[in-house]
Amino acid sequence: MKELIPIYLAWGDKRGLSDAYNEIGSNYAQAFLPDSGLIYAQQSLNLAYELKNDKLLAAPLSTLAENYIARGDYDLAMPFLKKARQVMIILNKHDSLMQHTWINNDYAQAYLGMKQYDSTIYYSHHSLLFSMESNDIPQQLRHTNICIKVLMQLVGRTVQINITDWQEPLKILS
Repeated sequence: MKELIPIYLAWGDKRGLSDAYNEIGSNYAQAFLPDSGLIYAQQSLNLAYELKNDKLLAAPLSTLAENYIARGDYDLAMPFLKKARQVMIILNKHDSLMQHTWINNDYAQAYLGMKQYDSTIYYSHHSLLFSMESNDIPQQLRHTNICIKVLMQLVGRTVQINITDWQEPLKILS
């Protein structure tokens, strides 16, 4: 995605640039490099505000939260998730199905970090419903990761997992 930034800048494509910055920010969060991810997510958010585009606005808000979650700053993540959710309520569900999935998984991830398992399961379940409707396999796998982590924590086991294949949960739970 970084290679696209000069192209978007040259074209003056602020929407494409915002999407690229957001994708880079999300990738940094997933790589547990949240300080870098926060910089890119904030750049994306600034462009979304400049463009006055609600659909574009929800993604960087969620990505900012995702980076705070990766950093373990759950309390800092929550205002961004709440704002992203408010934006999503305004939008038509079908126009933003994938963003609903991401935001619910981000909520689940934050509540998991805070050891609030009922809320974790609630948001993870809603994410699964949205991800099944949109056929978003990566978010379905993220949901599975979160649920297994909840289960393991409830039984007193800690586990570092990142399920990338549907067969992996069976191996972990056996």
